Amino acid sequence: MAESKLAQDAKQALIEETRALSAEERMKRFHALKARGIAIFRAQHPELSLDEALDLLQRRNGKGRRPSFVNEW
Repeated sequence: MAESKLAQDAKQALIEETRALSAEERMKRFHALKARGIAIFRAQHPELSLDEALDLLQRRNGKGRRPSFVNEW
């Protein structure tokens, strides 16, 4: 399905806004989005512990280890 013109414009605006941020701000935003995604996944699967949810997400994404920022929670 092709993206609408409005969705493409919004995506381009987000890309340009992100490029204007410092490296530290980009990293903070990335971690916040990643944490939000994990929280949404856990809400959809309340039967899983945090470790089980992270392991499942890693396998689903084809990655072998958990992101280092998760250990800071």
